[in-house]
Amino acid sequence: MVALRLAPGPPLDTADNKPFVHVMTTEAADNVPGLLRSITEVESMSLQFDPQILQELAPQLAAAADMKQPAVGDVATRRLDTRRMVDQLMASRGSAVEIDVGIDVERYSLTTGDGATLGLSWYRRAGSAAPGSAVLYIRGGGMILGLDEVGDLYDATVRGYVEASSVPMLVVDYRIAPEYAHPVPVEDCYAALEWLAAHASELGADPSRLAVMGDSCGGGLAAGVCLLARDRGGPAIAQQLLIYLMRRRSDGGTRPSVASVLDVALDMDLRRQRHQLGRAAGRQGR
Repeated sequence: MVALRLAPGPPLDTADNKPFVHVMTTEAADNVPGLLRSITEVESMSLQFDPQILQELAPQLAAAADMKQPAVGDVATRRLDTRRMVDQLMASRGSAVEIDVGIDVERYSLTTGDGATLGLSWYRRAGSAAPGSAVLYIRGGGMILGLDEVGDLYDATVRGYVEASSVPMLVVDYRIAPEYAHPVPVEDCYAALEWLAAHASELGADPSRLAVMGDSCGGGLAAGVCLLARDRGGPAIAQQLLIYLMRRRSDGGTRPSVASVLDVALDMDLRRQRHQLGRAAGRQGR
């Protein structure tokens, strides 16, 4: 077997001291050029939803079909609709998302440089020895959705990650657009990274074994946090894990292969970008 890692630095270990790495067979590693050609071929194909995912999402898709699409820029309605969708999702999954009694959640807070107070949630497996590694997890939400809308969904998600990996995770309630434009969200997340590094020892974590992880817009913010840490000489990042991160293509376009499965139109994406960046949107390559 050959272990492949996506970022420099020592691997994060689980409680069983197993490396947190990506693995492929030796035969596959010997055929990397062939793998790259296969990836290129997949990119050129039309993407489709997995049948199992479609079955899972069926109740939410049916409910969404009955909803009137809010106007581009109508953040209030989109937040309300998202809250309803999350409630329906959690209710439809029932026992599958019951609160895991094996996960402890401790609440903290930090004060930002501009005087705001941000909530922090520290998730860890109950009764198990801390593995030393820890993750700052940055939730998604299209830059405009907060914990009021997606909090229940991410609570279940992070609990699942911690249960599966034994690695504790910190979630920050960062401020969102349009009320707080760039750079507030990424600065809030960077403040959470600094807090985690500063409090690592009391949390049972090693400050040299911290990862930054996020999905969707949280993936984009996670990448930004890692860049800030690099440029400012901040906390060392042992691993960066980005899940379907939200980012803008340099040409502003959409690949035909994914257009049919996108849930956000280009004009809506541009409007959310304007919410995030304010008057700076569209300038200097933004």
